[in-house]
Amino acid sequence: EYVDEILNNNDLNKNNITTIIIEDGITSIGDNAFMNFYSLESVDIPDSVESIGKYAFSGCTSLVSVEIPDSVESIGDAAFSNCYNLININVENNSKFNSIDGILFNKNNTSILTYPSGKPESSYNIPNTVKIIGSFAFYNCDNLNNIVIPDSVTSIGENAFYSCNSIESIIIPDSVESIGDDLFDSCDNLTSVKIGNSVTKISDSMFFYCENLTSVEIGNSVT
Repeated sequence: EYVDEILNNNDLNKNNITTIIIEDGITSIGDNAFMNFYSLESVDIPDSVESIGKYAFSGCTSLVSVEIPDSVESIGDAAFSNCYNLININVENNSKFNSIDGILFNKNNTSILTYPSGKPESSYNIPNTVKIIGSFAFYNCDNLNNIVIPDSVTSIGENAFYSCNSIESIIIPDSVESIGDDLFDSCDNLTSVKIGNSVTKISDSMFFYCENLTSVEIGNSVT
C-alpha cells in the first residue's frame, strides 16, 4: 500500500491540514505526496513505511521536525526541500540513514543528504567523514552564509547549493572530482567561487541567476 500524489490534488484544501497520521501498513510515500501542504506542522510516519519519494514533503513550510522510522530504506531527492521552518530530521536505529544534530546522512556518514533549511545556524563545517554532498543537500538554506567543504569530499550532486541566498563565497577543494548541474543556481549574493584542480567539467547552468558573482577561480583542467 502507498500514499501517492493523489493527495496533492486541487480538490483537497491543503491549507487547513496541520497534522497527518499515516496508518500502519502503508509501505510507500510517493513522489509529491504532500507537496505544498503549507499548514502541515507534524506528520506521523509509521514503522511500515519503506520508501519516501521525491519532493514528498517539499513546500511544507510549517513543518518543524520529522522522525524517520527504522523501516525506511530509501528517500528521494528533495523530499524535504522548501521546508523553510524544518529544523530537525531525526533518525534512530535505521540501517540506511543516520542523523547528526538533525541533519540527514547515510548510515556511515559518508554522504550528507539533507541539511534542514530552517536551521538557524549561519555557518556549517561538513564532517570530514563525508565523501558525497548529495543532490539538493543544502537546497534553500538561506540562513547559512558559510559552508566549509572538507578535503574528504569527492563528489557534489546537482542543485546542492541551490538558492543559498546568504552565501557570499565558497571554496571547492582539490579533492572534488565531479560537480552536478545547477550547483549554485539562484545564489543571489554569491560573489566569489574557487574550484579546485580535480574538477574536469562544469555545466553551463552552474551559475544561473548568480547576479552578483564577480570572481570565479577554477583549476587549469576545467573544460
